[in-house]
Amino acid sequence: MKRSTINLLLLGAVIALLMITLYEPGVESRPEPIKLLSLSADEVNEITINNRLQKSVLLKRDSQQNWQMVEPLQVRANHHKVESVLKILQQEPTNRFALRRDKLASYGLDNPQVELILNGEQRLTFGSQTPLNTYRYLQLGDEVLTIKDSAFYPIASRYTNFIDSKLIPDGALLASITLPEYQIQLTEAGWQAEPFNSELKEMDELNGDLIAQWIDQWRYASSVDIEPIGMTDSEFGEVVVTLRSGEKLRWSIADQHDGLILQRPDLGIEYHLSGPQREALLLPPQPKTQSLDQEATL
Repeated sequence: MKRSTINLLLLGAVIALLMITLYEPGVESRPEPIKLLSLSADEVNEITINNRLQKSVLLKRDSQQNWQMVEPLQVRANHHKVESVLKILQQEPTNRFALRRDKLASYGLDNPQVELILNGEQRLTFGSQTPLNTYRYLQLGDEVLTIKDSAFYPIASRYTNFIDSKLIPDGALLASITLPEYQIQLTEAGWQAEPFNSELKEMDELNGDLIAQWIDQWRYASSVDIEPIGMTDSEFGEVVVTLRSGEKLRWSIADQHDGLILQRPDLGIEYHLSGPQREALLLPPQPKTQSLDQEATL
């Protein structure tokens, strides 16, 4: 047999094996997974979360595609927390069956804790966990579905979890920061420090670059947690950040021991920051000469 014929036969055998591997004759092809909704995350512009145990939340996407909380407060929303809610759209139900009104209690849907409404139309009602606690019942129209239980918890979060953790809005231009003992402001000559306490007279030696680095600590500061405002027996003064737009952001310093708590009485919330953040934000920037002297002492 000629070599060319043998090569053709071998090629045909390889193609046949490949077809068998890809198409598996006699075995039906697997259907495409059915998503919870045909809606995509990019198509959602409004989110309502009604929570029987928490304050209800209304989130809207603005003209710049940024998420804003409208209720219960009018503040910037935490983009990552909103994304975690929209991941519900990626869920593939593990089971679905027709809803029976006489069985609502069996699925925890007779008095549900949480209801999610997307774009004011798509309504998803969350029931109880399934008996094995790995899935959760969900009512969608006239059906009951089961989805992964982990998808429920970002939606059932406290309303403060949906607030942007950054102290200062992205892109905001700062004009000054005033603390109880000193102020740092932008002048025609650049950033300058003005101490209110004679013990901080060394702040006069600060250069613009060092102050700019300190300003950046405020510009990018994010809290580790946001909670409803709590009672405090101590008062450590106020922080006022003035933006170049003229807007003023005010925080009361509620605690500065292990960490830092900055309260916004106007919003009824407080930002919790870590110990290193407290030092970076409240302590004045140190002149390089003093920093070198401190290092030598250590």
